Amino acid sequence: MIAVGKKTATLPTEGKFEYTGDATNRKVGPGNAIEYGTSAFTADFVAKNGQANWTLPKLAILT
Repeated sequence: MIAVGKKTATLPTEGKFEYTGDATNRKVGPGNAIEYGTSAFTADFVAKNGQANWTLPKLAILT
C-alpha cells in the first residue's frame, strides 16, 4: 500500500470516518497488467478500531 500525506499530530477521540475509492494492483515489473478494483476504509475513534477492505479479484490476500 502507498499513501501520500502528512502524519496526524493528534487523532480524534470521537466520531467515525468512512472512505471509499479506487484500488490498483500489479505484480512488480513494467510488463505486467494493472488490475483495478475498489477500496473501503472505516475508523471508529470511540471504539478505537478500524477496518480496510480491497476488492481486487486476482489479488491473493496475505494473512
